[in-house]
Amino acid sequence: MLDAMESTLNFTGRPLEVTTWDEVVQKVTERKAWFSPIIHAVYHSRLKRFDYTRTYEHDINVGFVMAKPVPEPKWQSLYYPLTNEVWLCILGSSVIACIGLIGVIRGSEKLQDLKKHSSELVILDLLGTLLGQALSNRLPETPSTRVLLLIWLVFAFIVGSVYRGNLMAFLIAPKYPPRPETLEELTKVVQRVTMPSFGNPLREILRNSETESMRTLGNMMELGYEIEEGLRITLEKKYPHFGSLRFLQYDVAYRYTEADGTSPLYVGRETIMPIYNAWPIPHDAPYKNDLDFVILALIEGGIYDKWMEDWLEEAKRVGRQSRRRQKLEAGARLESWTGDFPTEAANTMELRALNIVHFQGPLMLLALGMVLGGVAFFVESFSIWYSSAKDLRVRLRGQDMEK
Repeated sequence: MLDAMESTLNFTGRPLEVTTWDEVVQKVTERKAWFSPIIHAVYHSRLKRFDYTRTYEHDINVGFVMAKPVPEPKWQSLYYPLTNEVWLCILGSSVIACIGLIGVIRGSEKLQDLKKHSSELVILDLLGTLLGQALSNRLPETPSTRVLLLIWLVFAFIVGSVYRGNLMAFLIAPKYPPRPETLEELTKVVQRVTMPSFGNPLREILRNSETESMRTLGNMMELGYEIEEGLRITLEKKYPHFGSLRFLQYDVAYRYTEADGTSPLYVGRETIMPIYNAWPIPHDAPYKNDLDFVILALIEGGIYDKWMEDWLEEAKRVGRQSRRRQKLEAGARLESWTGDFPTEAANTMELRALNIVHFQGPLMLLALGMVLGGVAFFVESFSIWYSSAKDLRVRLRGQDMEK
């Protein structure tokens, strides 16, 4: 936007060296600088020191960045492919189908004088089809039984196909627990908030707010943390960092976007308050109307918003390329050290094999089944031994009585 002003108004800006935000506004207040082309929030308290150009961002707020929560354990991935309602419906349908099939078989046995089939066999055959098991061909071949089994097989085929199709995705993709997206949710899970030094007026506004969550947020806010340090603390200690939404989105896109497009950080959905942004200029500056004219033309033409969209997309693209380049360089160094990787390893660095964490669910289920089976085996062995010993004592007592 400054380049557009220089070409339109025919001047060349010479930047002044500054080190702090206070020094920026101090040079403008003392008229050592004509204006400051930076995003500066418009606060009533600041108007006493300097003036502003026309506001050019009316919907940009102060937002927060927070680290994504740790993914939940993978052993629960066997349960995730279906919702609670679907699991309950499948359970209810299985119970109804078992009761209905047993009733139909019992009726057929009485009417046609057939051999009686055990209820356990009916239940095992019916539920086994949900796991892809074939029928045992030991059920009666009556028309009513075949119709009921046909309907159940279609149902089991659909449920099994849907479950197996979603299971692969849930084994690979991480499932994150709920994360705070609003300020009220944020104040319930954190005890500290970081923000750059320019947030002092905002902190005072929050502390004097009538909303409890705003006052709590203002009391937790600690100033003096620039965006690099704030995001580092966010990753290490899980403290949220507040700042200009534009810069937060840019920094997360550029420095914390992986090669596959994922990021360990996320920008919260809710922001603190709408803030108008403009450029600080001295009071009664004679060139204010000229600057406002160029800013208004850029806003009405939609050029500024287009610049912002291109800016973020370019940051994401460059960030992904940088991470991908780092992975390729790491793979090349590792190949030169060991010589065990093929020449196309650079093109396959993003492919990840499933590890033991992804298969926690099946392995834990197998271990649980083996433990329960072992317990059942020992209980059966003990009951058989106890029954045999009891029968032996009865026979010995009978022999003694005969003698």
